[in-house]
Amino acid sequence: MPLSGLRFVMLFLFMGRAYAGFGVESYSPADTYIIPQITYLCENTEPSEDFYAELRNINDNGDKVFNMEIDLQDAQFTEKWTVKVVIDKWNNGGWDENFFIMDGLACEIAVKYSETIWENFKKEMMPTITDKCFAELGHYKLTDFKVNRTDINIPINIVGKYRVILKLFNGTGEEVLCQVFEAEVRKP
Repeated sequence: MPLSGLRFVMLFLFMGRAYAGFGVESYSPADTYIIPQITYLCENTEPSEDFYAELRNINDNGDKVFNMEIDLQDAQFTEKWTVKVVIDKWNNGGWDENFFIMDGLACEIAVKYSETIWENFKKEMMPTITDKCFAELGHYKLTDFKVNRTDINIPINIVGKYRVILKLFNGTGEEVLCQVFEAEVRKP
């Protein structure tokens, strides 16, 4: 399966939060935050040589810094790209698979759940991305991009450990990325 340099969309979405609206131990979204633990490619996926990304927590509040360098060589990013997110929840020593599933247009999801982050992301990218949902072919770099936990509009209210499987599809429906993130949702 070919990998596109568009992992930035997937990482952008992960910088935000995955929605989970049911459970036993729940809190207001303002009272929770995500601590990334590990990320890796899905099984049978080859690493991409045209992409580098680093996401790390910068404080105990769940704020993050994101660095990225990417070459979009094969395809422009457009409003036709879609994303599928499958969230598994750790429970009693194993993964409860398909705890939550979401799919849709990648840009619409980014704007709906993290509009402030998405707009700042495009402005701070070098070269700047001016269109709401389009990136030309080329080399892009983002340095020390700060993501505040309070800029996220996605309700997340269940603490615990999660595995997020994110798949990105180009405008013709071809899977161009499959990445797994494990993270812990905590209350302060």
